[in-house]
Amino acid sequence: MTVRMRNMLAATLLLAASPAFAQHATHSPAPAAAAPGIVVNEPWARASAGAARTGAAYLTLSNPGVDGDRLVAATTPVAGRVELHTHVRDGDVMRMRPVEAIDIPAGAKADLKPGGLHIMLLDLKAPLKQGETFPLTLQFEKGRAQTVTVAIQGAGAAGPAEHGGHGGHTMAPASDTDAIRGLMKATFDQPDNPLKVDPLVIRGERAVVGWSQGAQGGRALLSKAGTGKWRLILCSGDALRDAKFLQQTGMSRRDATALADAVKKAEAGLPKATLAQFARFDGVVMMDAEGNHPPGHGPAHAPGGSGHSAH
Repeated sequence: MTVRMRNMLAATLLLAASPAFAQHATHSPAPAAAAPGIVVNEPWARASAGAARTGAAYLTLSNPGVDGDRLVAATTPVAGRVELHTHVRDGDVMRMRPVEAIDIPAGAKADLKPGGLHIMLLDLKAPLKQGETFPLTLQFEKGRAQTVTVAIQGAGAAGPAEHGGHGGHTMAPASDTDAIRGLMKATFDQPDNPLKVDPLVIRGERAVVGWSQGAQGGRALLSKAGTGKWRLILCSGDALRDAKFLQQTGMSRRDATALADAVKKAEAGLPKATLAQFARFDGVVMMDAEGNHPPGHGPAHAPGGSGHSAH
């Protein structure tokens, strides 16, 4: 070490030890690292059905910070109003209820998914179409607002697009049961009048489900023949327990008998009040490809509509 370098080192140590330097250091601490914000993963929504004016967005909120936060609001240009909702059990029925905020504890996450917490889109300005996207701005109690892009999946989707590819393909539902329940709820569920789907019977490419919605009730026939994708064929009452009626929908006698018998077996343990609710559906309502009730096809009391009556 040269004499000049030793002198510079000594001067530096002397300055560090001086009261003036110590006082300055005390009052000028190094800036703290910025606290991490909420991480938003996999925002998605289901395509809306027909003229439905409601939809829902789902996502996962992860909090890597040391302080809890809350999602307190959301906005999007595709809806007139946005609310935070959850599902609560009311007797044997799951009902949607608005919540003030969604907690995101420190070091944890909040999963917003079908059947649980979700972001409700009300007064949709246009249908949500599969393959499209829309912006959604999330407002947090402590953290900064974030705008994310929501990918619209199929009406019966069980989750966001699958990982590992660039094609944006919709993740296949975990099962036919999930696909059918998802389709029924995406088509008919309402914020103030949720749809209950049970029981559900599948035989080959046909399925019959019992549904109830408030005071209404009935059964629905679905098919995935030809396309491999479940679609609604019609809604009716006790006719969907009748093999002869099922034959009229294009089923073979053998398949119609097997499906009718399976429906009766699945419903054997239901309360009499539930069976009576299913039976109150009068007539047959044909459904189009979008899950709507075309004009002139029987009584308009399929699930989901306002002003529908149960007879």
